[in-house]
Amino acid sequence: MSKLWDDIVRQMDELKKCLDHTLGNGRSKLDSAASIVKSAKHVYITGIGASWHAGIGVQHLFHAHGIPAHLVETAELEFMCPIPPDTALIVLSRSGRSIEIVNVLDKAAQTNAKIIGITNAADSPLAKRADITLLCNVAFDAAASIATYTAPGLIGGLLAAHSAGKLDADLPKSLARAFAECNALVPTWRTRIRKSGWLEAEGPTFFLARGCSMASSYEARLLWLEVAKATSTSMTTSTFRHGPQEILAAGDIRVAIWLDPERSRENDLRLVNDLRKRHSAVFVIGQHSKSDSRDLWIDLPGIPADWQFLIDIVPIQIASETLAMHRGYDCDRFVVSSYVVESDGGL
Repeated sequence: MSKLWDDIVRQMDELKKCLDHTLGNGRSKLDSAASIVKSAKHVYITGIGASWHAGIGVQHLFHAHGIPAHLVETAELEFMCPIPPDTALIVLSRSGRSIEIVNVLDKAAQTNAKIIGITNAADSPLAKRADITLLCNVAFDAAASIATYTAPGLIGGLLAAHSAGKLDADLPKSLARAFAECNALVPTWRTRIRKSGWLEAEGPTFFLARGCSMASSYEARLLWLEVAKATSTSMTTSTFRHGPQEILAAGDIRVAIWLDPERSRENDLRLVNDLRKRHSAVFVIGQHSKSDSRDLWIDLPGIPADWQFLIDIVPIQIASETLAMHRGYDCDRFVVSSYVVESDGGL
């Protein structure tokens, strides 16, 4: 068994631990962070790599709770984007010491922005310099971000709900139940993915999603690159209709598509049917997707729609491990480098 598989198996338990910590011993920190958000004129969210992808889910939850929030990738925030006065800057970083993160902390200090750090490293520059630090309290992953990807998304989402005054007792119960049900299904999902022909399909890989699942779409692309050393592309499901679907004229493709359980399901299922008519290999991930079975399907446990990204990445995490083995790569080792930290300006 790979270390990556071990990380995937324990991920939901780690998320439950993160949930309990954030709403237990860490509750006063969450209260303080929500106060910063509520008193700020602007809310900015930033991260890089997997942390930026988690930020997509966090931004979605801020918007779902009626709070406008800007999402800017950290390197872009460092060089290209001003940080306006009276800003609550939510910084997501598993290590808390990426060079771009450190540089943005310097930039934010010049504007007197209030920094809310969400990290897994209590001794990091981010944790030490943030006005409020929300610790993920999960075990570090062996290589690719697994729980250290989903845990910041969970904490950021809890912050969004709390800032809007909508963090009631039912939400943690719903999330904990979904984590437990997902955990029980992981071995079955692995068997289904390995037995399917989806990973053997020829052609390029497309990851298509909407809403909070755009976080999973972008993270899937990273997992393909980082774990399986394979290329892919991700975009919104609607964007695929506006030009990119012409790729179907060149031959078969492999597609994973996430279904939103409430808003765009029927439109997305029409695309699934069109893809099948073109003989594409289709992987459908969503709640209540069993009756819509295609080449490969994963029926997710029930979870509030805007929080689905916390569990709907799991099937692709599993698939990336399987694809790495098919391609002869060690999914537990970075070949070129891990990540760029503090004063390290290159690979």
